Amino acid sequence: MPISLFIGLGPNGRNVTEDQIRDLLSQYAPVQSIRCRGTCAFADVETEEDADKVIQGADQQYIGNARLSVQVSKQRGDQGSSRSSGPTSLFVGLGPKGRSVTEDELRSKLEEAAPVKGVRHRGECAFVDVASPADADRIMQMMRGAMLGECRLSVQLSKENRGGNDRNVAAPTAAIVVTAATAAAQTAVTAAAAPTAATAVTAVVQIAATVAAAPTAVTAATAAATVFLKCGS
Repeated sequence: MPISLFIGLGPNGRNVTEDQIRDLLSQYAPVQSIRCRGTCAFADVETEEDADKVIQGADQQYIGNARLSVQVSKQRGDQGSSRSSGPTSLFVGLGPKGRSVTEDELRSKLEEAAPVKGVRHRGECAFVDVASPADADRIMQMMRGAMLGECRLSVQLSKENRGGNDRNVAAPTAAIVVTAATAAAQTAVTAAAAPTAATAVTAVVQIAATVAAAPTAVTAATAAATVFLKCGS
């Protein structure tokens, strides 16, 4: 049975041809077929030994301006694996400047690491579906802290992979709470004396913790409150 490889090409890979990929990969092992998919491609080789040779030789190589990220595809990764398998959802924090990021831009960036099945943009964050935990691990390893334009990506497993059932609600709600907490803290610092401001900020952070029930939200609210307190003192 042929072994399938996933090849991430990134945003510069849309003009890469099947022949160019075949020419590069064939330097390391015979290639049976190539299928280009915009910012990524799939290649079939005959044996696992051939797959290992291609990965070792072609991973991180360049075709023009496109850097290749080569890994086994889900089909091979599922065989004999003791890890849990199946679709996996990731939460991607984008920050305040993430509202202008498009789903296509985010997909292209993440597919430098692994294939992406779906993207749902939610303002300052997004949810991304991948085929397996292995793909999720690779994206988290390669994309955590990476820049997409002016946005620094924060990538982690979404709540549904940890037993939650509110992937489309929890994170956006947390983002709203943090925004409200930040605005309230800024208003308190600007308008009130320092002791009163400190009391108001403490209350706001407690509200954020209670409503959002998310460590990320609490951390962000606390950090924002601290910054504004310093600015107002």
